[in-house]
Amino acid sequence: METTAEHSWHLGVAVLLFARFAAEELDVNRAVSLAVVHDIPEVFVGDTFVYSVEVESRHDREMAAMSSFLGRHSTLNEVASIVAHWGDYESCRSPEGRFVMALDVLLPVFLNYANPAQSSWVRYGISGRQVRNRIEGVHRSCPALAEFALQMVDEAVSKGVLKSDE
Repeated sequence: METTAEHSWHLGVAVLLFARFAAEELDVNRAVSLAVVHDIPEVFVGDTFVYSVEVESRHDREMAAMSSFLGRHSTLNEVASIVAHWGDYESCRSPEGRFVMALDVLLPVFLNYANPAQSSWVRYGISGRQVRNRIEGVHRSCPALAEFALQMVDEAVSKGVLKSDE
């Protein structure tokens, strides 16, 4: 299990490693910046497991946390920049935001596949359909990596790491 800081670091490195797979031209430095700040709200509200019922309220909780963060530090331009970067990631309004969001979805697939003994898929009884649905949501931003991830899902279902869709 990785911490939020470890995850953000992993995502930043993944941007550097996988930028060539982006469907759109990227400003890689900007994408790394988005990756580094994308989970700052979790410092205030905690992590939300993407397959839990709490995921429905995640955006509102994180938006409130970032608004509060900005309000407490409104005189610092850097804080406004961090909040804007988070907003770009969260809304996927730029190629960099869409790509970082795609990697944020795909990296856990790679990690769960590579380490089934510690997999949150196994721990929480996640189905192949649940993971496929998340991948399909980011497929346009990174099609080659998304296809690779879908193959991993199929194999994980066949090995019983993910629950069957039936």
